[in-house]
Amino acid sequence: MLEILLTSSVLILALAAARRLLRGRIDPRLQYALWLLVALRLLLPGTLVQSPVSVMNAVPQTAAAERLTAPEDRRAPQTDNTQAPVQTAAPGEAAPAQPRLSAAAILKIVWVCGAAACALLALARNLRFIRSLKRVRTPVLCPESPVAVWCVPGLPSPCLVGLFRPEIYLTPEAMRDEKTMRFVLQHELAHYRAKDPVWSLVRVACQCLYWFDPFVWLAASLCRRDCELACDARVLRGQDANTRADYGRALLGLIRPEGTRGQLLSCATTMQ
Repeated sequence: MLEILLTSSVLILALAAARRLLRGRIDPRLQYALWLLVALRLLLPGTLVQSPVSVMNAVPQTAAAERLTAPEDRRAPQTDNTQAPVQTAAPGEAAPAQPRLSAAAILKIVWVCGAAACALLALARNLRFIRSLKRVRTPVLCPESPVAVWCVPGLPSPCLVGLFRPEIYLTPEAMRDEKTMRFVLQHELAHYRAKDPVWSLVRVACQCLYWFDPFVWLAASLCRRDCELACDARVLRGQDANTRADYGRALLGLIRPEGTRGQLLSCATTMQ
């Protein structure tokens, strides 16, 4: 666990720094794909790549080796087959002390409880969001879309919702004119083709398992932003300057700064 925390933290900080330094110089799709390295580091146990240059070389190994080495049993082996007499405490004597939980066992219990609580919270929020959408949604006729399209008033932004049967949810503002609606549909269908709801589930799983690590939450926030940038790059690939400008104005006009609380635990794609 210590190795995973140290190496993942260094990797997250390195990607965050590279993201800032290489802004505008790297393909947003590649920038988004690099976060997969963080997910692999967090979800796969053990050492991924053996290297003489490693952050773990700076960690003293003596203490860890002492904890992992079992104490030597210096008792003489039993050679006879006679059963040792069972010692019972005298009526006036105190009973032997019961073994206590070690610090490692307590930390493990806290970690499991925190991960379970975070997973239940994420599940409850996503199910509640889906139920709220289904209560007020109205169908939208869109023959060119391979998935169902709905309109929901009061929705913070258009989004793609669903892991196994994704559906597109639009806002009335996104349907105000044909050009805006076309751009929004292209944006959400780009999420659909890239399987972004599945990758969102992977991101939320990392957050639940490492709920105590602020670097993981930082990575989740940056990853969500890069997901939207990668989606825009897919839509705008091969488009002329005028189309790019119209697309940017259309999507920026739909973004609302408020109502973003709890979005990091959501598997839906949003432009917030």
